[in-house]
Amino acid sequence: MPGSIKIDDGSGNYTILTNAGSLGSDKTITIPNETATIATTTATNLGGLVKLAEYTFSNDADKDLDVLDENNYIGYLIHFKDIILGTDEKAIRVGLRNDGSDVLTSSTTHRGSWHMATNSSASFQGLAANPTGYFEASFNFGNATNEMLQSTCQLWAHGTQKLWEWANTYEGSDGVQDASKGIQVLRNNATVDGIRIYASTGNIASGTVCVWGYKK
Repeated sequence: MPGSIKIDDGSGNYTILTNAGSLGSDKTITIPNETATIATTTATNLGGLVKLAEYTFSNDADKDLDVLDENNYIGYLIHFKDIILGTDEKAIRVGLRNDGSDVLTSSTTHRGSWHMATNSSASFQGLAANPTGYFEASFNFGNATNEMLQSTCQLWAHGTQKLWEWANTYEGSDGVQDASKGIQVLRNNATVDGIRIYASTGNIASGTVCVWGYKK
């Protein structure tokens, strides 16, 4: 049946396009009052930052998110929200994966980090720490309700040099509020198509992780 398309800016200004063909019913498109470019591919791909995965932890030993694709994305943004661990004073770690297998198992990363606590005596720089088998999203933190982790990380996983960056805030079981920022580098030729998220010991009790890709 014939119908019309109404383009509305949400403020009462609109244009109606009449269509002689079959629409089934009238349609309304609301356009926000801002400037943007919308890609013509899929509804989840707006031409820039694309949400690839979201997962809510519930006493998980680990979680594999095999959603990375170097053919379409140049890097990834990974955000950890309200993470609480099942075991006190442990850390969140991230391993790289390829075709269902971990690729950091025997690989040494090179890390430089900066740490600050509300009691200044706990502040330090870690310039020579070289973890084997994982990247870090946090140092050790407590697992009480108010000791949850908030962490924003970026992964650049193409080519020989894999780069991991993180910035986070959390509270230890000593009641001290902490913040850390750092980078890790891995020299490895493996193609990366996923990440494994886990605690250094025990389970991840609760919280959410989201992964976005930076579109090429």
